[in-house]
Amino acid sequence: MVSIQILPIVNILLFLTLMKFSTVENLSTFKIQEFFSTPTGVKFTIFQYGDLILIAAYTNLIETLKYGIEYKCNLPLNCHNTATAITGNNGSSGQFTLVNNVLTVQSTDSQLPLKNTFMGQLTTFLK
Repeated sequence: MVSIQILPIVNILLFLTLMKFSTVENLSTFKIQEFFSTPTGVKFTIFQYGDLILIAAYTNLIETLKYGIEYKCNLPLNCHNTATAITGNNGSSGQFTLVNNVLTVQSTDSQLPLKNTFMGQLTTFLK
């Protein structure tokens, strides 16, 4: 026979377990970091929620990225590789990659350099 006095303790333990996975606590794990490319030209904003990583790239201090130049940034996180295409203004295009924890943005058309303020985003996960 189970004692009636044990039930309140079980309820408290259940409540504490559920609180561990609550939205409020999980929001405290949401982090935002900003990094800049070398050479200067692209700002990367990193949104981290647990193992999920979202990366946005924007032009910074310039409006046009020159063809043939890779704008790179070392990411201080150990992430899975990924890539995406960028569509800029007036039909310009580029690539946005994450390979071996290095972010790279580059223009892909020599006749029409990559132009934009907001360029693209990547989604990846921590390894």
